[in-house]
Amino acid sequence: WYQRRVTGISCEMEYNQCYFKKFHRDEFYVMKSSDIIKDVLSDGDMVEICVRKTKGTKQSQKMITSSESTEAASVTEEIAEPARLFDNSIIDDNSIIDVNGYDLNLDTLMRLGKGEAKLSLSQETLHKLRETRSIVEDIVQKGYVRYGINTGFGLLSKVVVEHEKLVELQYNIVRSHCAGIGEPLPVETTRRILALRINVLAKAFSGCNPGLVEYMVDMFNSNCLPLIPAQGTVGASGDLAPLAHLAQGVIGEGKMWSPKTGWGNAMEVLAANNMVPYQLTPKDGLS
Repeated sequence: WYQRRVTGISCEMEYNQCYFKKFHRDEFYVMKSSDIIKDVLSDGDMVEICVRKTKGTKQSQKMITSSESTEAASVTEEIAEPARLFDNSIIDDNSIIDVNGYDLNLDTLMRLGKGEAKLSLSQETLHKLRETRSIVEDIVQKGYVRYGINTGFGLLSKVVVEHEKLVELQYNIVRSHCAGIGEPLPVETTRRILALRINVLAKAFSGCNPGLVEYMVDMFNSNCLPLIPAQGTVGASGDLAPLAHLAQGVIGEGKMWSPKTGWGNAMEVLAANNMVPYQLTPKDGLS
């Protein structure tokens, strides 16, 4: 498909012209007609397919996404097909996966990465989340000193944080660990990371706010996917920086992608999908 379509970025069609923009280092640039595909695109690279109407006196430019009208889809079935992978309107009720922290398998995870199913939380899972959350709320209310709830992190673990700054502490742990570099992970990979994190939190061991898990499910089902750089970590576990960038999107910061918008500022992408940033509460950022 790429060999046929991308090699001619001025693909002359009856009434339309199309060109391609590749995402690189936080911005898109227009690919040149002389570009050789294997030299400019790697597996999983993000490419915007843009169509410029040339019929008549007025010209308009639009990006083909899952929300485009039949006018855009009629340009060519081949061009519209990639965006349809992320069109939730084609997912039926039988493709809703109940996440409880225990039943997710590799085959299902692969399907989720391709946008072939939505996620949901059962009432039983929400009940468990509320039970463990009540423990955190009791700690906060009574002022018990517990790591990551009202203390610093790492070398600062013995520093007690004032009650008035407990929410700020959670934002700071997210922002301070956003230290990744390099190209963004492919959209399918990011979807799987988000699904895996939801699955972990659904076990109800972390004590995070149930609203956080519900919000992340909404993000997944709306295909609002934070930019996660492919390289970099903080500490020894290897996943802190990538997970921090994931959490950065949850709070409406950094870059984000959705089928409706392409790449953009997280705040704007969330708004385009009728969402607002999640407001962290004690323990949420660390979770």
